[in-house]
Amino acid sequence: MSNLSAHRKKIILIAVLDWGLGHATRCMPLIRELQRQHYQIVVAGSGTSLQLLKEEFPAIPHEEIAGYRISYPFDNMILNMAIQAPRIIAAIIREHFQIRTLHQKYHFDGVISDNRYGCFLRGVRSVFMGHQLHILTPYKWLTRLVNLFHHKWLRRFDEVWIPDIPNGLSGTLSKTRWKNTRHIGLLSRMKPLDVSPQYDLVAILSGVEPQRTKLENILRLQLQKLDIRVLLVQGIVTKDNAESNTANIRTIPYLTSEKLNTVMAAANIILCRPGYSSLMDLAVLKKKAVVIPTPGQTEQEYLGAYLHKRKMVVCQRQEEVNIAAALDEIRGCSGLAAFINQPELLERAIRLTMTKDYS
Repeated sequence: MSNLSAHRKKIILIAVLDWGLGHATRCMPLIRELQRQHYQIVVAGSGTSLQLLKEEFPAIPHEEIAGYRISYPFDNMILNMAIQAPRIIAAIIREHFQIRTLHQKYHFDGVISDNRYGCFLRGVRSVFMGHQLHILTPYKWLTRLVNLFHHKWLRRFDEVWIPDIPNGLSGTLSKTRWKNTRHIGLLSRMKPLDVSPQYDLVAILSGVEPQRTKLENILRLQLQKLDIRVLLVQGIVTKDNAESNTANIRTIPYLTSEKLNTVMAAANIILCRPGYSSLMDLAVLKKKAVVIPTPGQTEQEYLGAYLHKRKMVVCQRQEEVNIAAALDEIRGCSGLAAFINQPELLERAIRLTMTKDYS
């Protein structure tokens, strides 16, 4: 081996799912820790999640790969998935061959896949990152069938990384006896800030269409009737990013991580989907929250109900949203401050996993 190759930085591929911005945001602390440990990064993805990472890390190479293009046209999760299953499977197969092609270009030393089943390489240490080791459905027989497929694909990876602390935020979703799993802590791009309150409520929209737009319309009708200061972040990545103001609502299409961190820290209450990345942000910032699950997303419905039952958040169904009632109920909620992050878990996982030889 030449001295040049011996001192070459190891190259890690981060493959990000295009299923809402949360997958991109939780990869940000992962990317920064890899950079801190002197790895070279390549990001692969599609859609708005890839666009967000391009804006956050413009110096990192970015590659377009097949998108799953998940949508929720119906409130019935089974119908949504049944209709889109052939396209998802085709995308998994395409992305695997695209990753193999990228490997010929970059010669990866490791692959970390955020919920992309086809992003693994034989002979290269491949990690699947996800908190949902057990997918929930409304029916036991369907849950068994879905997880049969889910676990079959997970076994193609050398390790599974769970973005959580032991006995933490994800509840039963991440419970497992598998030996090749690691908890890597709460992956949040947010940091606690000492700032004065500026907003009574910061509403952060995210997720797939058309449900994102449906929730925005519901919120606007109710928020404009309340005597509170509101910032509405639409979760739409645009070129002009022009803001607008109507009555008590300030609207911004999109905020960078640093600016979003500032406005969330300056909020008395956060309103958002109980997507897992959003919940990790709330835990790190120790904020009280009103959460509204995306209709048909059983994971969000479970997490919202799980935390609501423990009186940590207020959870409301989208078709039954009542912001005034939520603001009254939230006085009795504790928030997510009980979940204390352990950042050393991520540092250790990278250090131990990426030095193994899987060839």
